[in-house]
Amino acid sequence: MAAKSITPDAVSMLLANPSPDSSSDLPDIVVQVVDLKPSGNRYMFTASDGKKKLRAILPSNMYSEVLSGNIQNLGLVRILDYTLNDIPNKSEKYLIVTKCEPVAPALEKEIKSEEPGILLKPKEEVGVKSEGAAGIVLKQKQEVVTKSAAQILNDQHRNSAPAARMAMTRRVRPLVSLNPYQGNWTIKVSVTNKGNMRTYKNARGEGCVFNVELTDEEGTQIQATMFNDAARKFYDKFVLGKVYYISKGTLKVANKQFKTVQNDYEMTLNENSEVEEVAGEATFVPETKFSFVQIDQLGPYVNKSELVDVIGVVKNVSSTMSIRRKSDNESIPKRDITIADETKKTVVVSLWNDLATNTGQDLLDIADQSPVVAIKSLRVGDFQGSAKSPRIENAAHKIAVSRHTPHYTKPLSLALNLTLTLNLLTSFLSLLQNFPPMAAKSITPDAVSMLLANPSPDSSSDLPDIVVQVVDLKPSGNRYMFTASDGKKKLRAILPSNMYSEVLSGNIQNLGLVRILDYTLNDIPNKSEKYLIVTKCEPVAPALEKEIKSEEPGILLKPKEEVGVKSEGAAGIVLKQKQEVVTKSAAQILNDQHRNSAPAARMAMTRRVRPLVSLNPYQGNWTIKVSVTNKGNMRTYKNARGEGCVFNVELTDEEGTQIQATMFNDAARKFYDKFVLGKVYYISKGTLKVANKQFKTVQNDYEMTLNENSEVEEVAGEATFVPETKFSFVQIDQLGPYVNKSELVDVIGVVKNVSSTMSIRRKSDNESIPKRDITIADETKKTVVVSLWNDLATNTGQDLLDIADQSPVVAIKSLRVGDFQGVSLSTISRSVILVNPDVPEAKKLRSWYESEGKDAAMDSVGSGSSPTSNNGTRSVYSDRVPLAHITSNQSLGETKPAFFSLRGYISFIKPDQAMWYRACKTCNKKVTESIGSGYWCEGCQKSDEQCSLRYIMVAKVCDTSGEAFVSVFNEEAEKIVRCSADDLDDLKSQEGEDNPYSLKLKQATWVPHLFRVSVTQNEYNNEKRQRITARAVVPVDFAAESRMMLEEISKMRA
Repeated sequence: MAAKSITPDAVSMLLANPSPDSSSDLPDIVVQVVDLKPSGNRYMFTASDGKKKLRAILPSNMYSEVLSGNIQNLGLVRILDYTLNDIPNKSEKYLIVTKCEPVAPALEKEIKSEEPGILLKPKEEVGVKSEGAAGIVLKQKQEVVTKSAAQILNDQHRNSAPAARMAMTRRVRPLVSLNPYQGNWTIKVSVTNKGNMRTYKNARGEGCVFNVELTDEEGTQIQATMFNDAARKFYDKFVLGKVYYISKGTLKVANKQFKTVQNDYEMTLNENSEVEEVAGEATFVPETKFSFVQIDQLGPYVNKSELVDVIGVVKNVSSTMSIRRKSDNESIPKRDITIADETKKTVVVSLWNDLATNTGQDLLDIADQSPVVAIKSLRVGDFQGSAKSPRIENAAHKIAVSRHTPHYTKPLSLALNLTLTLNLLTSFLSLLQNFPPMAAKSITPDAVSMLLANPSPDSSSDLPDIVVQVVDLKPSGNRYMFTASDGKKKLRAILPSNMYSEVLSGNIQNLGLVRILDYTLNDIPNKSEKYLIVTKCEPVAPALEKEIKSEEPGILLKPKEEVGVKSEGAAGIVLKQKQEVVTKSAAQILNDQHRNSAPAARMAMTRRVRPLVSLNPYQGNWTIKVSVTNKGNMRTYKNARGEGCVFNVELTDEEGTQIQATMFNDAARKFYDKFVLGKVYYISKGTLKVANKQFKTVQNDYEMTLNENSEVEEVAGEATFVPETKFSFVQIDQLGPYVNKSELVDVIGVVKNVSSTMSIRRKSDNESIPKRDITIADETKKTVVVSLWNDLATNTGQDLLDIADQSPVVAIKSLRVGDFQGVSLSTISRSVILVNPDVPEAKKLRSWYESEGKDAAMDSVGSGSSPTSNNGTRSVYSDRVPLAHITSNQSLGETKPAFFSLRGYISFIKPDQAMWYRACKTCNKKVTESIGSGYWCEGCQKSDEQCSLRYIMVAKVCDTSGEAFVSVFNEEAEKIVRCSADDLDDLKSQEGEDNPYSLKLKQATWVPHLFRVSVTQNEYNNEKRQRITARAVVPVDFAAESRMMLEEISKMRA
């Protein structure tokens, strides 16, 4: 080419036109790059024309040009588009280069205009020669010039909607180029945070205000505030996650005390400002940018208004605590985490509100894995410390979490106004351990055909595993283009802008492998081809030695050696497992899941759908998506505050988590007909409180209340999901601690016996209800009786009776544990019975029963009294303690019954105590004398001519350590006295000098027994007392006692 040099007086030309209307009107401006150095994700330099110099910033999309060596220090660049910003408190200006191109590589030295005629050649090592030409050989200015926003939109969207007209009338500027002295600008931004509408009152009157955080495609952020008329005009217009063109706003220097984003300016929009949604364009997710401060460098920030970003390994996570705020006396949740970094210093980070309850809980769940957290925008205080050991509290946050390596990374869910980003984690993974390589795999066969067959998948979770090779990777603006290859076919593709850093860091490389997690296919205008728009992907393997071709079967392709990745004896390419969860804002998640959703689902699109497990009483703005799995009847009540009505439903989300929701009065009447069993709903504007354990029917610490202002919308056009019933089985021999407690249990067992249906009269309303008893057993060789009531007795019970000879396995959810016959189980209205369920526990139980359980000796869990049963013998020999251990520890049995075994003697039975009670011969419950004759049973609701007597006595038991009174009931008392209560009553009626009644009681004393006892706490006259009850009484087996003593001696010797 013709020899040229830098443009004379280029800096003066730039200063004379600080904000050109169009890059097409610019003269040819070539400057020399001096003092090139990085600054965050941009490069700073000084633009020189040989006479004057001007400080300048390269755009972030030119970062790769510097890394690749196309733009070098002392090289030449052509300025294609720019703007000039003032440097605060100085008379200088900054040149913000928004577009440029490299012209020549590094020269031998800096050009000076005082050295006329000097021939400057590029450095020889760059490999560029000037063949006899004087001056610098420059490339011709490219014919393609920068288009205005209107031209870009006309090219991309020839039929674009009127909503984009603003971009066609003026140039779109990046946020980094704005300053308070410009008046005619348009920005294209995404709403990444939206505040609530707030009211205020001051000396000038009352008003309302709200603000939003705006982010452009380069990741630059600014806070925009609207007052009064502007607030009312734009509040509904701004939607979280959507993209807008904004103009006619004003800027001022940001108040550092209140700013929530990293920008020296803040924006104000008034009623004359223009805001237009960008119709027909996909939402972009800006990359979260961090500027980390090491923990040992936090001192200067203590009690300052400046916010900081930190990164560290989580060392400790506390439980949630409730703090009462002084301003409004409201309780808010708080949780502390301790993090450490390479400086070997730790700092406490206080999380508040949703971050404490949601993210904090997630961190607590994985605390043992020492996750890495990157936290943006923290305030540094001196609580419990000084400048040397500061405490950090959250201001406006963004948090990214890593679990060791990228393919184990799982983002944590935050509130709606927060966006999680993991793109920057590659820069600090050197802090973490590496995992061993996984199984060798290669690209997915026919991957391109699979992509073409499904051009717009409804959900990324439904996608098969699609791995392709990256071919011809090259930059295009702030994105990268490549060709996706499966060895047979190819497809032109575009990487998302948020994967830009993955390419720069080397995680995604040309000839490497990537996994497509989400995508869409676009038509190429005037061509039959399609573009693969990759909206989500992850790197799988670095650059291979060559492009994979399906015509070369069996070829083993290894990553290039210089990448530093080895395949240790594995054939093929080492792949990472597919990630199930990727980073997205709440708006994106909902847009992906409901692109074509019906109007009834609008609630889910305006706020994030939360899983039930994440809810707590401190959250106010949530939406849940649940199925009605149980609906109660409308009930009336009457109390001191009047009469009313109430009903409740049990709600279950797709993860199987349940919660009970209750509605009173107007809300009950409003929603009773709306809730239909089995249908799916979006619900919001409810309240939560800690569940009353006495009445809760589902496994959840909280219960929900819906009022007349709550929102309930049926999910129209969506198939009802049937949540999987989740069990938490308790083995039969472990049921003791649940006796007479409010906590419900789940059991699984083989059906040993099914009774016929009986009719029981309920005390409350004298109504007869059906009941059926089934006996089940499990691997502990214990049996327990389960009482089925109502429909479960007549329907499920009859089905079990029909197949009883097949010994079916039943899994029963939500059973109440009672003490009838020692230990018994009873169904409630919410109980669920599955016959021969397809769960691992059922298969294991069936295998045990067929192999040994069928012929094994079984013992009732309530008795534990059979001396011949191995299991029964173990029950009275396990947990052996002296009697003094129980009597000296008065706290035993406070929270739940405690069970022990004793060896002792009956030392005394008081003769004049109430030794028995009159019992019904059918149900063993207490009866009363009827008017006239006979006995009335309240349980059976009938009179009988006769009744039986059943023991209910107290005996004094002693051993070598002490003595105590023990309550003994019928079966156990019969073994002690050696006669029934009826027989003892006959003896008591006999008269004589040697009363046979007293003699029988005396004969029962000083006989050794083995006792299995329970210890509980009873309250009598406002005084807590221990109650010891004999659950089993077994005669002493001296051979077994001797063996036990020998074992104890052996343990002592050892």
